[in-house]
Amino acid sequence: MRSTHRFLLLAGLCLAVVLGLAWRASAQQGSAKGGLVGVVDVVKLLEEMLDQDEYSTKSKALYAEIESQLTEMQAQLKDLQQELQLMDQSSPDFASKAQQFQAMQGVLQQKAQERSNEYEGLLAEEAIAAYKRILGASRVVADREGYRYVMSSRLPTDQIENAPSRSAVAQQILARPIIAGVDDADLTAMVRAELGLPEPTGDADEGADTDDAGAADDADGDDATGG
Repeated sequence: MRSTHRFLLLAGLCLAVVLGLAWRASAQQGSAKGGLVGVVDVVKLLEEMLDQDEYSTKSKALYAEIESQLTEMQAQLKDLQQELQLMDQSSPDFASKAQQFQAMQGVLQQKAQERSNEYEGLLAEEAIAAYKRILGASRVVADREGYRYVMSSRLPTDQIENAPSRSAVAQQILARPIIAGVDDADLTAMVRAELGLPEPTGDADEGADTDDAGAADDADGDDATGG
């Protein structure tokens, strides 16, 4: 009776070990197939997409148009300023010319603001359209690879090398919410391939950290009034 009890006890222990190992293997398999958190460097992909002709051609053309218009208006204003400088202030025409200069200066400032807003609006539209494509491609890759959650984050391996200010450092830190454990979860390359983007060159990667400080502003581009 005692031998039978010992046998049943050993059999029970063996069964418990087998079930425990099976449960662990099942949990690990489930984690690998549907429970992992993937990471996509959305900012980097957004920068790469906005460099493509599909997005940059229209905004570059608008920038050139605005620059040409404002340059012409500035030249007219400068001519009027030089004319005023050569005039005798006691001349009856001086006051009207001065008023004309001030009015033209106000028109230039207003036009510059309007065209700048127009340019920034176009850049925002392009960035939103590019982000939607990145979002869709990320979901395709996540479904295909079995990732249940995908986060947008600069990778911990992308070290912060330099920044122009403390606030810029803070922005770079905030761009990296994931700080560890993504060695096997970086889906950026697969999403890039899904989007049909070319592989980045080494030179492009070297400048990635310096671009972090204004990552969101980079999508907006340069100020249209900056010349």
